[in-house]
Amino acid sequence: MASLSLSGDASAAADRALAARRVMDERMAARAREAEEKKAARAAAAADADASVAEFEQAFSRANTAALDQLEAADSDGMEACAASVAALHALIAAAASGLPPALLEASQRKAQEADARLSAAKERLAPKKRFAFRNRLEGMAGFRKQSDCELVRPAGGDGPGEYSLEELQRCRVTLLSWSRAFWLRNLTGCTVLAAPVAGAVYVSDCADCTLVLGCRQLRGCDALSFAPYPPLPPSLPGALEAAGLRADANLWDRVDDFHWIKAQQSPHWAVLPEARRIAEFDWTRP
Repeated sequence: MASLSLSGDASAAADRALAARRVMDERMAARAREAEEKKAARAAAAADADASVAEFEQAFSRANTAALDQLEAADSDGMEACAASVAALHALIAAAASGLPPALLEASQRKAQEADARLSAAKERLAPKKRFAFRNRLEGMAGFRKQSDCELVRPAGGDGPGEYSLEELQRCRVTLLSWSRAFWLRNLTGCTVLAAPVAGAVYVSDCADCTLVLGCRQLRGCDALSFAPYPPLPPSLPGALEAAGLRADANLWDRVDDFHWIKAQQSPHWAVLPEARRIAEFDWTRP
């Protein structure tokens, strides 16, 4: 009888072990299925994310190209549509920003900012042009006016550092050895003008066949210009560049930023003067 009782105990223990093993196998199988399901879900999510990123790239590229094409062909009546196209770029970025890789987000934002800049330039270019009121502005201003075939010199320190003008000169050679806050040139024909650097802007209107030696930050009101390097200044003008807030090592003569031309191609409003036509040095001591 004792041997039968022991045999029954062994059988019950074996059954319990088998049941425990079965439970363990089921748990492991369930964990494996859960892991596979999570893996599949992550893969699906990654695929969805990749698809979303690809969709964004395609949509943004199309919208950006359309906006830039609009800006290049825009007239004053089309500026509202251009502004809407540029705003659409920012809307696309805002809607997808949380799911975009940082590099793609940064590149897209940079392109949208470039479109903003081109929109601003187009608005300025297409705004109604205001002719410089030269006549009213020049009245009472120091300068040379209505002369032909002569040498004109403004000596160093002459007339103070205010604004200065040249108006209605023909075939004159003008040497200006005093610096000015602003410089105005109107209706010059066949003239050579050597001017000390200007602290502000130079305004040019209705000038033809002239050689202008100018150092300035901004040149306004002119077209059909050819640029060459700014020549060395004479010893009689020490510190003239610094007094005008300019630097000899930052001569940007061949990198003109034309506010009225936003296309990638070379502006038709200016060109680089061929080396064969350049004058390396000028005689500032004449007459």
